[in-house]
Amino acid sequence: MEVFWGTFKEYRKCVICGIGNPERGDDAFGTIVAARLKKLLQGGSKVVVLNCEGVPEKYTDKIIAEDPSHVIFIDVMDFGGKPGEVAIVDPENTIGSLQSVHRLPLKLLVKYLEAYINPVFWLVGCQPVETELFSDMSDAVWKAMPPVIELILTAVSREAR
Repeated sequence: MEVFWGTFKEYRKCVICGIGNPERGDDAFGTIVAARLKKLLQGGSKVVVLNCEGVPEKYTDKIIAEDPSHVIFIDVMDFGGKPGEVAIVDPENTIGSLQSVHRLPLKLLVKYLEAYINPVFWLVGCQPVETELFSDMSDAVWKAMPPVIELILTAVSREAR
């Protein structure tokens, strides 16, 4: 966690990418967090929030055009944690051992983006309970949202507000 905070001591611009399928229970986590952050960070020129849903690769042009110093992906990921537990990881170095519910591995997306920009990448992931189609979001994942929102707001607060 200390490494995460250290990268935000000074930053130029942060792109936040909410990832997930709102129709798959806990998989809505990233999209809901992104929507809330977008409302809370309105008017800030140092933070751009994208609701990528299940296809973050469709937003590569927007991410590249922003030329951010930081990119934060928010998604559910199966890392063997307790339901609703949150992990903050480097998506490039650790995503190989994590299970995502999306088609394109985040590691490949990061490699592609690195060919054009050189930001610090973070994945804020929440351990899901249920990601079946048309399932409800679990209480554990729902309760994980406010602390994640606060974490990100704190990280970008020096410049965004």
